[in-house]
Amino acid sequence: MKQLSVLAVAFTLACVITTAGAEEDMSTGNYLLKACKQSIALYDHTNPVTSIGIAESLYCDGYLQGFNKGEYTVAVRAAYLKYGKKVKEKDVDEFLASCPPADVTLIQTEKVVVHYLENNPQSLHKKMYLLIPHALHEAWPCEGKK
Repeated sequence: MKQLSVLAVAFTLACVITTAGAEEDMSTGNYLLKACKQSIALYDHTNPVTSIGIAESLYCDGYLQGFNKGEYTVAVRAAYLKYGKKVKEKDVDEFLASCPPADVTLIQTEKVVVHYLENNPQSLHKKMYLLIPHALHEAWPCEGKK
């Protein structure tokens, strides 16, 4: 009987958590700002650790890492198509929206994105994949590109 009541409570909490986020569009700058601020707060130990906070933090972490890897992969492919097998690192930079330092950390990237989003509230309704390149380019433009 005790197991059944524990399951009932867990199910109820899962429904509440799911319903709470059901109306929120997780593909816009609004959600990315919220998630990345949560990630920074957890990193800086300024927020209490909660399961929702961890989930939002991981969403920001994963999305930004995936975005960066995906952008680089597309740039390598574009450089290969243009230059053939003799592609050099500088050739890849030509196709990147941003060129962060090699030793940049994920938390630095999150802070750059949060800074951009907070300074461009008129764009928060836009899809995050449209906002991230602007944020990263503003912070780390590639040499010779404006």
